Amino acid sequence: MYVCTRRISICTAELENFQNVVNAYASKRHSYNPPSYRCRNRLAALHHNHHINRNVLVKKDGATQFQELQQKSGRWAVYPVKEKKKIPYIPSLQEKILLSRVTDEVGMNQPVVLEVDDPRRLSSHLAPIPPPSTEQLVVEQKSRFLQQERDN
Repeated sequence: MYVCTRRISICTAELENFQNVVNAYASKRHSYNPPSYRCRNRLAALHHNHHINRNVLVKKDGATQFQELQQKSGRWAVYPVKEKKKIPYIPSLQEKILLSRVTDEVGMNQPVVLEVDDPRRLSSHLAPIPPPSTEQLVVEQKSRFLQQERDN
């Protein structure tokens, strides 16, 4: 059995926990522009840092409460169960965001200038050469199914 204890180094479970929080705020299923992605990562870091030092739950007899998990490798691991998360900071964040939008003199209808290190400045496509026309691709495309039909 592996017991996760607090030492100078951080155990794997806490790193995985942080990555799960990042995925909750910035899902891999969506594409975010760099400023939005940075903002989402910062929110994830705030959320994680606010909850990292939650107290561990104890049973009525005073013993630490653990959760047992079986990993894919077949090993069992136990982790201390922490108190439920509280999010009292969300209303104040919402209020600050709303106030900054209301007092913003520029507004959101202005053209956006890409930052110098914005990856969208590199290229509109990843290939080192521009793509050929759709018509050219249709003519050149070969189907393995048509080849099989000709062979039969």
